[in-house]
Amino acid sequence: MEVFRAEPPLLPKRVAYLQRFNETRRMKRSVEALEQIPDPVSEAIGLPVGPDSAYFVGSEALFGQDLEKREGMIETAFVTTVPDPWLHVPVVVLGPMPPNRPTADAFVLVTVSNRPGFRFDLYIDEECCSFEDSLVWRDWIVIGFGHRLHFVSIPGDRHVSFDLGSYFGHLYPLDDVLLVASADLLRMFSPDVTLWWTSDRLGIDGVLVDDVDGEVIHGRGEWDPPGGWQPFSLDLQTGRLMPSL
Repeated sequence: MEVFRAEPPLLPKRVAYLQRFNETRRMKRSVEALEQIPDPVSEAIGLPVGPDSAYFVGSEALFGQDLEKREGMIETAFVTTVPDPWLHVPVVVLGPMPPNRPTADAFVLVTVSNRPGFRFDLYIDEECCSFEDSLVWRDWIVIGFGHRLHFVSIPGDRHVSFDLGSYFGHLYPLDDVLLVASADLLRMFSPDVTLWWTSDRLGIDGVLVDDVDGEVIHGRGEWDPPGGWQPFSLDLQTGRLMPSL
């Protein structure tokens, strides 16, 4: 094994920087965003963020943000126009981006520790878009928009999307699973975004979850719009319809 030696010997704080640099994923990041994030290892030897954040070693979290998973540290919000602070943050494009439509159909702004962190630019085809929602659940930022459901991992090294086949409805997070309603179905996802089950058709223009009582999901599906809602009960583990009592 080859051993690297420096003469004269490096100071401990420089050794700490080189070790951290070796452990940190090299990628282009937003300098404006990272300048707001503490980087004590680099600061100890007087290094700036550098061009394209080349010297930054302060975090391996999402896009260089310090995403401590405490309640309230990460917040999401849907908007139709981007306010100035979010014009200069890292951007992730979700959905099919038409070549003749450079402006996204909607945006999700992510606030980290009460500061602008990054944003998602969302595109849809010609599909119906009735509802939208976003939240932080377990190790994921979850976004429903158009006919699609998007999961972006924290720390941002994985992105999974699902075509729902009809318009997105609502997100119902539980401790260990996530329920996702579309226009006519209900789906359940595990924390590793595995699709556990898809229900039978529960309506034609809307599905709502009213309550989860132990192993039973109670909800309503709209079969005769407007207002023609019918109750249903599903087994939480299988998604199968249960007989009415």
